[in-house]
Amino acid sequence: MEKNDTSYQRINDELIFNSKAMFVYEIGSLRIVDANSQALEKYGFSKHELLQKRMSDLGERIHYDREFIGDEPIQTSVPTNLWRHRGRSGDEWIVQLTTQRFQHNGRSVELAVAHDVDSIVASGAEAVEELPGIEYNHLPFGVIEWNSSLEVIGFTEEAEKIFDQKHRSILQMPARSLWFVPNEFNERVTNILKSGDHEGDVYFTLQSEVKKPNGDQVVCQWFNLVTFDDRNNLARIYSVIEEMTSQRKTLLDLGNTGLSFRIFNEQSFAGAYVISNRSFVYVNPRLTELTGYSLREFTDEIELLDLISPDDIGLVNRQIKKWEKNPDGSFEFTLRILTKQGKTLHIKTFGSAVETDADQILLGVVVDQTDHVKALEGYRSSLQSYQSLFDSITDSIYIQDKDGTFLEVNKEVEKMYGYKKEEILGKTPAFLAAKEKVDLEDTMQRFRKALAGEPQYFRWWGRRKNGEAFPKDLKLSKGRFFGHDVVIAVARDCTEIVRREEELKRNEELFEQLFRNSPLGIALLDKDSKILQVNQGFESLFGYRQSEISGKDLDDLIVPEDDLNQARGLSESTEPFTFTKKRRTKSGELLDVIIYGVPVIVEGETIAIYGLYMDITDRIDAEEKVKKSLEEKEVLLSEIHHRVKNNLAVISGLLELQFHNLESAEAKSALRDSQMRVSSMALIHEKLYQNENLSEIDFGAYMKELVDVIVESHENEQRSVRIELESDPVELPIAKAIPCGLVINEIVTNSLKYAFPKSHKDPVIGINLQHENGRAVMEISDNGVGLPKPFEEVGDGSLGTLLIKTLIGQLEAELTVDGESGTRYIFSFDLL
Repeated sequence: MEKNDTSYQRINDELIFNSKAMFVYEIGSLRIVDANSQALEKYGFSKHELLQKRMSDLGERIHYDREFIGDEPIQTSVPTNLWRHRGRSGDEWIVQLTTQRFQHNGRSVELAVAHDVDSIVASGAEAVEELPGIEYNHLPFGVIEWNSSLEVIGFTEEAEKIFDQKHRSILQMPARSLWFVPNEFNERVTNILKSGDHEGDVYFTLQSEVKKPNGDQVVCQWFNLVTFDDRNNLARIYSVIEEMTSQRKTLLDLGNTGLSFRIFNEQSFAGAYVISNRSFVYVNPRLTELTGYSLREFTDEIELLDLISPDDIGLVNRQIKKWEKNPDGSFEFTLRILTKQGKTLHIKTFGSAVETDADQILLGVVVDQTDHVKALEGYRSSLQSYQSLFDSITDSIYIQDKDGTFLEVNKEVEKMYGYKKEEILGKTPAFLAAKEKVDLEDTMQRFRKALAGEPQYFRWWGRRKNGEAFPKDLKLSKGRFFGHDVVIAVARDCTEIVRREEELKRNEELFEQLFRNSPLGIALLDKDSKILQVNQGFESLFGYRQSEISGKDLDDLIVPEDDLNQARGLSESTEPFTFTKKRRTKSGELLDVIIYGVPVIVEGETIAIYGLYMDITDRIDAEEKVKKSLEEKEVLLSEIHHRVKNNLAVISGLLELQFHNLESAEAKSALRDSQMRVSSMALIHEKLYQNENLSEIDFGAYMKELVDVIVESHENEQRSVRIELESDPVELPIAKAIPCGLVINEIVTNSLKYAFPKSHKDPVIGINLQHENGRAVMEISDNGVGLPKPFEEVGDGSLGTLLIKTLIGQLEAELTVDGESGTRYIFSFDLL
């Protein structure tokens, strides 16, 4: 042990345990259940007489706003737990009580040490500083104590700093008249008193955000303890207040960059649950972590009341009755639950009861307040007996003497560094420092400034016992400890914040390089389209330098006059947009550009706009040339189809002349068949040069015209034949259309010539074209006499049959022929 540890132990041994009057009393009723021999001797009562009394029977607390020490008024820095006690003989003296809570025979009790400070108080106000213990006026947390009428009876110096209010102007003021007390505080206390649901002390937390008289915003977290006497009447309320303004600003700063990486969402601290018929149907991982139960145990084995502390089951049952009366209501209350290991947790739960078509369900969240409750219990033990509160505060706290030596640390320091308290006490900050990352001389200069009364805020690097270096945010403040000036250091591990800041910095650097070096022209504008920054790509594209256009309206510089109204309308857009327009350079040249607009939106408000410009002038020129060339080729191709069609028409005309000069019927038939084959091809070329698409034709329309021509050419040979034609929309390329048209010509011609004898009634030819899964399916049928034998054996010497087989092969089609009860040809082929 170092010398400071020895001094500390001597104070405990000599001043407390060996020579002080001590009492043990019940919390709430204040009934004395035990006292030591020094108490019997000091107060003059027998033990039996003391056990019939309450602590309040021994005297009353001194109220500083009305009391003086000698002729000097008591200052705000005087401890708030001085009492005037009386012995059996009527003698009076002033005592300072330090207390500690513990369990005795199954009851919650407190051990109170009565320090006789009468001589110190009689020596004057300055001597009061020698009173033992740590003074809460020097802790970095504000503390307010309220009486049963909700009037202020204690207001520490830190509370004065947080709210810019003086102690004497606040004392005896009711809570409802104080501007810095949130309405929720009064409402929660009123509801607690009205409900009567409490069994013992009640804990609750809340957050406030108010403006000081000077206009500064201050954000605070309130940890509140409501205490009751043995008759269940309000006794005292203690509020421990931590200022959170700087933490809130840090989070907002990170969030506003757009690169906050979901700070709040990724650090889930609340449990969530869904309950139906008093059974859990869903819990989130945080609730399983809090309670120790698995998700399966929640949904299959345990019910709601299995989790509730026996002391709070009545409270929950009453709340369930309220839900049943108001199935759509919301709820919020605090209670105790039991973990799987039997540990008691203090929680706050809130949510809604929802009536569905099938059932009533409860949707809620759970916040663990156990640490806050412990902190308040430590404070309630005694404003002077600080250790419970000291150890329950979630920040690391160090108390150092004027040389920087550690006199006391709380448990969070042990968790932060991995050292035991005994290993740290008596050491200096160099013991905990990551020496390669900190300037110890600068640290001591800051320490000396804090000791002189100038608070210090800075970032510092420590090294854990396992060798890991880590950053922490540090606040140094002056305080008093056992009558001596000390420095109280409050530290918070900021590893995650530093990681996020470094990641943010890296991303900002990457973005800056992308912005600066991008080949695209980029302009950053404010919400009024004024130029904030442009990159080199923008300067090269438009010919302007950053220095000559900064602060000017971008639209006025580069937008042609006839596009100004549209451009200004786009500048007000809250959604990203893309369009192609012409923009003007500094020299007046018009460029074709693709414009990408990206609004920067924070909290629903557009604060800036990124405009990205890609020069596509060369591409537009190239496209125009290609378009012109394509138009020329289309004209040429159309002319070719026209000439082919005309040539085929000449051939058809020559065949027609020859037809009339022949006497042989067989020769005439052969010429007519050839003429129809030529006509079928000529018709395809006619359709192509008349069509916008020179490579494909609408085959359904072509097929109707072709069949009409075929039928018309055979009208003098046969009586009228009914044609039933159906077609899906099918586009065929010329390579498919010509052979398919020739096949139709051959089959329909054969039906007209051979299928219907003169005695046949109602001759019909059906033609059906369908589009199925990328294939064309053609069916041509008649109700004529059919085929005399299978198609494969028919017409070995027939040119028409040979053409059908050859063209089917050219189409790579699948052909089936049915010659019974008329003739049916079915063939299918790929469209491409």
